[in-house]
Formats: sequence, structure tokens, C-alpha cells
Amino acid sequence: MALDVRSLDKGTPTAKDGRTYPSHLKRYEAYDEAFLPIFRESRHAVDFDDLIEQVDDRQARAAASRWIDSASWRGLIQPIQRRGRRPRAWKAGPRLQPPQAA
Repeated sequence: MALDVRSLDKGTPTAKDGRTYPSHLKRYEAYDEAFLPIFRESRHAVDFDDLIEQVDDRQARAAASRWIDSASWRGLIQPIQRRGRRPRAWKAGPRLQPPQAA
């Protein structure tokens, strides 16, 4: 899904094809505190196993796949392209990355 980056600060993220942030993903925003520090501190892409391995909360681990969907929609993380049969992975997205020095 390609996000319309201009929509990220307007409250309802929108994909370039016009789809809007699904309301059923809002409840997974509660897990931001459990997962976002992993992406902030990582210098490398994070795959699903890396993500849940670093979280002790069983409910958060159970919600991880939906949280990934929610965070991707909100521009907090973004998928990276990997070659071959490697697992899907994500890195910090445009809303999570610190501002660039001018």
C-alpha cells in the first residue's frame, strides 16, 4: 500500500488509491508503546520474529500482526523490499524518523 504522505498529519491517513485508514485498526494503536521503541532503536530492518521476541506482554505479541498493519497505515513503519525468500521486514517510517538536519 502506498500512502499519500500529505494525509499523515490530517488525522485520517489515506492511500494513494483513495482508501482510508480502516477503523478496526484503531484499537491496535494502544500497542504503540510496546513496539515503537524497537523501531526507534533498531539500526536494521525488523522482521516479525525480531519484533515479538523483544516484547514480554503476551497480549501485545498476539496483536503484533494487526499492529503492523495499523502502524504501516499511519506511516510509523514501512516495509522494506528484500530479495529471495527472506521474511518480510519493516523499518521506521516517515512519521517515526527524526527530522533531518538542514
